[in-house]
Amino acid sequence: MLEHLGWIVGGAIVLVGIVFGLPDLVRLSPRRIWAISSVSFSESIRRRVLWMTPLAILGIIALAQFLNPVDAADAIRQTTKFCLFATGFIVAVTTIILACTNLPREIENRVIYTVVTKPTTRLEIVIGKVLGFARVSGAVVLIMGVFTLAYLNLRAWRVEAWVREQAALNPNDPTLQNLARTKLLATRSLAEPTALSVFARPAIDAPPSLAGGSSQHFMLPFELSGQQKDTIVAAANSGGGLAVLNTIGYEQRIPTAEEQKMIRDMRIATTDTMPDWSGSEGVSGGVLPGLPTALSVPLPIPQVTIRLYDKNMNPLVEDKDKPVNNGDPITLPYGGDKPRAVGAPLSQGAVTKIVSADRFYVSMEATTPTITYVVGREPTALVCLSAQGQPLAVIPPAPSPTDPKRPSEPLFQAHRARYGMQIRGKADGRGSVAAFSFQNVDVPAARDGRVMVETRLGIESATDFESEANIVPRMNMVVHNRTTRQTSPPVPVAVESARIILTPIPAELVRGGNFDVYLSGLNEGMRYRVEEGGVSVVRAQGSFALNLAKSMLILWLMAVLVVIVAVFTSTFLSWPIAVVLTVVMLLGHWGVEQLGDATGSGIGQEVTQAMGMDDPTAARIVRTSVGALTGALNFVSAFLPDLSKFAATEHIERGVSIPASTLRDAAWVLVGYGVPVILLAYLILRKKEVAP
Repeated sequence: MLEHLGWIVGGAIVLVGIVFGLPDLVRLSPRRIWAISSVSFSESIRRRVLWMTPLAILGIIALAQFLNPVDAADAIRQTTKFCLFATGFIVAVTTIILACTNLPREIENRVIYTVVTKPTTRLEIVIGKVLGFARVSGAVVLIMGVFTLAYLNLRAWRVEAWVREQAALNPNDPTLQNLARTKLLATRSLAEPTALSVFARPAIDAPPSLAGGSSQHFMLPFELSGQQKDTIVAAANSGGGLAVLNTIGYEQRIPTAEEQKMIRDMRIATTDTMPDWSGSEGVSGGVLPGLPTALSVPLPIPQVTIRLYDKNMNPLVEDKDKPVNNGDPITLPYGGDKPRAVGAPLSQGAVTKIVSADRFYVSMEATTPTITYVVGREPTALVCLSAQGQPLAVIPPAPSPTDPKRPSEPLFQAHRARYGMQIRGKADGRGSVAAFSFQNVDVPAARDGRVMVETRLGIESATDFESEANIVPRMNMVVHNRTTRQTSPPVPVAVESARIILTPIPAELVRGGNFDVYLSGLNEGMRYRVEEGGVSVVRAQGSFALNLAKSMLILWLMAVLVVIVAVFTSTFLSWPIAVVLTVVMLLGHWGVEQLGDATGSGIGQEVTQAMGMDDPTAARIVRTSVGALTGALNFVSAFLPDLSKFAATEHIERGVSIPASTLRDAAWVLVGYGVPVILLAYLILRKKEVAP
C-alpha cells in the first residue's frame, strides 16, 4: 500500500493545483516563463557558477594520476566513474545553492516586486525559476560531458598503445592478450541470462542434481487459495496435519580419507551409527550395493533439511521451534537410484504460519557429503493429511509467472556470500557447476563466425597456490544449445575478480537463442563467486560517445529534480533551512533503503532482545516506540523521490549500453515527483504576500 500512497497523494496535489490554479493555467505564457528563466540563468552566470567546472576538471586530472587500478581496463573504468561522480556532485551542489538562495533573497531584497507587478502569474514564476536553473545545470553538464569524452579518449589511446606493446612482448600472458583484443572505451549491447542455477553437474540430458555438503538447495514458492487454507485448518482441527512431500533420489560414492575424517568430526549419521537404515538385511561391510565390496567403509546416510521462508526470504518459522520433522533432518530411504517421494510432517506452529501467509517458500538443502542428490520432475508439494494419515489434498507450487497453467520451476541455489553464490572447484573440473540460462536471445555472429561471451566472476576464498596448477584461477566453460542439442567442448576461462573477460565461441552454439552456459572451477578447493549477471553474450558494439550522452542526460534529469525540490523548499523557508530540507528530501528514500531489514516489522522485538530487557512493561514500550519510529520512516520515505532510478554510472562503467528503460525510469521519477512538487510550490507561493 505504501508504494502506491505516494502516487495517490501526488495525483491529489495535481488535482488540487489544477482546480485552484485554473485561471493561472489559462494565462500561462511560454514567453514570460522563458524571460524569467533567462533572468535566473544570467544572474547565475554573473555569479561565476561556471568557474566550478575548471576547478573540477583540474581535480579530476590530478586525482586520476593517483588511481591504483588492477589493469589497464580498470584504469579507464575508474576514471570514467570518477568523471561522472564529479559531474553529478558539482551539478547537485551548485543547483541546490542557487535554487535555495534565489527566491528567499529576491523576497528579502524586494526584487520580486518588480516581477509580480507585471502581468506574471506565480505559476510562471515557479516554472521560470525551475527552467532557469535547469539551463544552468545543463550548461555545467555539457561542459563536463565534453571534457569527459575528450579526456577519456586521450587516456584510452595512451593505455591501448601500451597494452598492445606489452601483449606483443608477452604472447603467453592471457590477461594481456585479452586486454589487447578489447577496446577500452567500448560500448557493448549485451544479452543477459534469464536464470542462474547451481547444480552438482551439468543438467544436459539429465535431471538436475545437488552436491551434498556444499550448501546447495532448491526452493519453490507456494500461494494457498482460500479453499486450500480451509482444508488445512479443518484437517488440523480434527487431528490431521500438513506435510512436505519431496521427490528425491541420490547417488553414493566412497568417501576419501579426508572426507571420512570430516564425516566423523561433523558426527554425520553413517551406516555404522544407523545399521538398520538399509533394512533387515543390513549393509554388508558398510558398503552399499553397486560399490566395491572389498572395502569396509562406513558410508554417510543420505539426509536432507527442509526450511520454510516468507515472501521476503526471511525464516517463516525459526529452526529452534522445530517446524519440520520435529527439527530433525529427513533420512532418505535405502536404494535411491530413482527419485522417490519422501514426506516430512510440519509442526502446528508451522501450519499456522503457512495458513496466515499469502506467499511462502519451501527449501530443501542437500546436507550429506559424498551424496549427489537427484531431483525429480515434480520435486516438492504439500500434502494435507487426515488424523489417520490419509492424504486429503495435494497442493502444488504456485503457478509459473511465465505460464500460469504450469507450476513454478524450482530455484537451484548455493550458499550466498556477500556478492553472490559460491561454487567449489575441483582439479578435474567435475565440481559444482553454475548454469546461466538464456531464453529467446538474438545474437548475430561476427565476421569470423564467432560471438563473444563476457564473464564477470570472482574468487570468494583462495586455495593452496604452491601447486603450479593453482597459480592462475581458471574455470571450464561449456555451452549447450537446447535447440540443436549441440554441446561445446570445455573452454578454459581465466577468473580475476573485478575484471571482465571476453571469450570467443562458435556462433552455432547460440543459434536459436535458447542455450545454457555452464561454468565449473578447475582449482582444487577454491571457492568461486558467481552472480546473476556474471555471464552475458555480446550482441553488438555501440558508440561510447552516445552512451556517455545518455549518462549525462540522466545526470541532468536528476539535476532538474534537485532544482524542483530546492525551489519548493525556498518558497516557505529561509535559504539555510531550505538547503538542509532539500538534502533530506533527496536522500531520505535512499537512506531508508540502506537500513534494509532494520525498518522491518520485527525490529522492535529484536531491539528488546538485544537489550536483554526482562521487564515486560519496559519491553513493550521500547518495542512499540521502535515500531512506531520505523513505521514513520517507511511512511515518510513513500513520499520521497527514489534517486536510485537515476543510474548514470552503473552501465557505462561496465562498458554496457544504457538501455532505454533506465532513461524512462529516470524521466518517470522526474515527472511523477516533479509535477506535484511544482504545483505545491505554486500553491504555497500563491498565498505569500509578495504581490498585489
